[in-house]
Amino acid sequence: MPSTEAVPIMAGGLLCTPTLDHSIVALEPETGKEVWKYDLPGGVAAPLRGVTYWPGNSQQAARIFAGLSNGRLIALDAKTGKLVPGFGDEGVLDLRSGVTARFPDAPYHMSSPGAIFRNLLITGAQGKEDDPDGPAMDVRAWDVAMGRLVWTFRTIPHPGEAGYETWPNNNWIAAGSPANWGAATVSAQRGLVFLPIGQPAAQYYGGARHGQNLYSSSIVALEAPTGKVRWHFQLTHHDVWDYDAEAAPALMEISRAGKKIPVVVAVSKPGLMFFWTRKPASRSTL
Repeated sequence: MPSTEAVPIMAGGLLCTPTLDHSIVALEPETGKEVWKYDLPGGVAAPLRGVTYWPGNSQQAARIFAGLSNGRLIALDAKTGKLVPGFGDEGVLDLRSGVTARFPDAPYHMSSPGAIFRNLLITGAQGKEDDPDGPAMDVRAWDVAMGRLVWTFRTIPHPGEAGYETWPNNNWIAAGSPANWGAATVSAQRGLVFLPIGQPAAQYYGGARHGQNLYSSSIVALEAPTGKVRWHFQLTHHDVWDYDAEAAPALMEISRAGKKIPVVVAVSKPGLMFFWTRKPASRSTL
């Protein structure tokens, strides 16, 4: 039976959500009356876990962003439900372009709503977690006005980048996973985005991927404007148990010795909770 994991959001006074009949709708929250509906092309599924709202600015109207099952990202006018001209190709951005050329038949799409930081939309991806051959699952940030790529964070480091030595040589070329398929969390005050990263591929066999395999099964804090790594913590080294860290990190305050400490918290599949100070660390942590 079809199911959805989408959480409706309040956006500009309307309740917005994807539906099981291949559409995205905006409803009056008081009555449930449909205000607008955007029907997706045949065979294209609506976002599994929901949509993203951007409130607009003095030049652009508010928008709803949605990642579709065919690897496209669409921008809709939040008041009318119409595609936004000028964003990507008349409201549609092909996320597969430049990523899946070597693997044209591989699955690739957003599975969770993107995160907003100022005028950036930060998106993850999902493909095949059990297959070590596939396109890169990099995290990317897009300009919300035009759909221009602003920065890329590689979930598998390339040669010369920190963590490259934790994988076999040139593993990044065709490894596919790990992916940030879960929801990221933004600290607007500190300009950080906290990414939960999934397990490496192959999912339950690590004989072909020696090393700790950064940044799999990790929480990674990036500078939201630039995508630069501020710090990271790997919950499971060389994961062969599917202990991915895909639950959205939570931002909260804890009290210690009479002082309130801003923290980011991650809950892991083994039932452990990890607490880190949100203050940028001076070094990364393995």
